Amino acid sequence: MAAGLLAQWGVLVTLLLLMLLWQWPVVENIYFTDHPNPVGLIVNGLIVLIWAVSMLLVLRRLVHYHIEERLLRSFTQQIGVQEDDSIDPPQNSLIGRRYAALLALRDHTRAADQNALAAALVAAESARNGFLRFVYNVLILTGVLGTIIALSIALLGVSDLFDLNNQAQGLNSVLFGMSTALSTTMTAIIAYLLFGYFYIRLQDLQSYLLAQLEELTATVLIPKLGLDEKAEMRDYAATSAALRRLIDHTSSTQADYAEVATKLQETFDEIRNQTSQANERYADLLERLTALTEQQHAHQTALSDQTTAIARLLREGFRLNSD
Repeated sequence: MAAGLLAQWGVLVTLLLLMLLWQWPVVENIYFTDHPNPVGLIVNGLIVLIWAVSMLLVLRRLVHYHIEERLLRSFTQQIGVQEDDSIDPPQNSLIGRRYAALLALRDHTRAADQNALAAALVAAESARNGFLRFVYNVLILTGVLGTIIALSIALLGVSDLFDLNNQAQGLNSVLFGMSTALSTTMTAIIAYLLFGYFYIRLQDLQSYLLAQLEELTATVLIPKLGLDEKAEMRDYAATSAALRRLIDHTSSTQADYAEVATKLQETFDEIRNQTSQANERYADLLERLTALTEQQHAHQTALSDQTTAIARLLREGFRLNSD
């Protein structure tokens, strides 16, 4: 679309130059011949200057939108075949700024408000066309201004018609005022028509390009980056499900810990019982060993007493010395 408007702009400028060269005697007669006052030339020159500057600005905006349209088309092709991290559109382009804004929202884990992004973009682009909008509103008024000035000159000439000595000069002033009024009005109307067409077409191109950008944002970028509200709700649902699983796992783990603790307590009780029984057995055995030791000691004592008594009887029977 931008390429077609650029071609139309070039064709228009070429046709205007050709028509000026072809009808230069007529143009010279209307604007430059027999003008005793430079007011008409100044007003017409001001109108042509404003028109030329505004047309150059329109050309600049058309070239800019043509570049933006190509970048948007190239990005649309890349986003379908490449990963997110490998895509790097120009940062000063419309798609580059929009993609950077969406990546910043993704880094902050926030959903994208496309209405706010679109409103901010429209406001920024409208501010770029502020001077063109001003020219579109006042260009036709410059012709009205020239007409008013020319009619004022013509009225001054009318007053001279009543002076017999200045009738010729007054008539010339009236004719000059009328011709200047017609020329300024014609110049302003032609300039307004030509500029108005391209200004309206520029507005259409801007709306078309922004619509393409918003469509790409809504249908591709936001779902691909996971910035829509449904994706956020899915993330919340997944997080809630993970938390529930974690709570269930924690409860199950606590139950397992309680079961293990119960088994350990039972094992400790069994070991304590077995230890108590073993201690009782050891005490009983120790008592038996003690009693057996005492019996053996008593038996040894009695045996020793008997041996001593037998020895004494033998000494007395054989009348042996005590040595």
